Amino acid sequence: MAQLVEAIEGMSEACGFFDTPITGGNVSLYNETLSEAIYPTPVLGIVGLLPGAAPVGINFRRADREILLLGGLGQTDATRFGSTQYAKTVVRALWGLPPALDMDYEKRVHQAIRAIHAEGLAESAHDLSDGGLAVALAECCGSLGAQIELAAQGPLEHLLFHEAPSRILLSTAGAERVGAIARDHGVECLRLGSTAPDQLRISVNGQPVIQLPLSDLVFDIAGLL
Repeated sequence: MAQLVEAIEGMSEACGFFDTPITGGNVSLYNETLSEAIYPTPVLGIVGLLPGAAPVGINFRRADREILLLGGLGQTDATRFGSTQYAKTVVRALWGLPPALDMDYEKRVHQAIRAIHAEGLAESAHDLSDGGLAVALAECCGSLGAQIELAAQGPLEHLLFHEAPSRILLSTAGAERVGAIARDHGVECLRLGSTAPDQLRISVNGQPVIQLPLSDLVFDIAGLL
């Protein structure tokens, strides 16, 4: 019950900050699955209008496009990593705290991606929620793969699978303009690599850590976890 109350109060605070119109909602207090209690999960109904265009989609569409990470690599620690899909699927345990959210930064990332989309710069775009960066990259690979180079310190699983918010993976032919829009909004924008045929290859500090042909990716996304 305490978790449910805190979740609703946090959502209320966020909705006020983002000017989000809520039309209704529901909470599940008694539901069980296989005789086990479900997570405390409030559900909201939201309605609103935004100027925009057709959705971009998540799949890489053209070869030799730059892959950018709007919002930056983000941060995590051992405490907050315990709420990830990696912890649940690989470690088979959940602990600690959810990812930390800076609502002002999140709002600026939203504003930046809308401006990028309004100028037709994003050929694909995907959030980094369930599974983090490595899983998002795998999900973006359809008929095209990617060559990714990362430079980072700390645990490899944190880099590839943490789920910090305020990050959007996109491919573009206009990386310079995307970077300028990001700077205008005070948002980090990293160049990770480029779209490529045949495989998903992720290297960290010059060493390949994931290398899979596209034909295997549909079966191995779960294996990435």
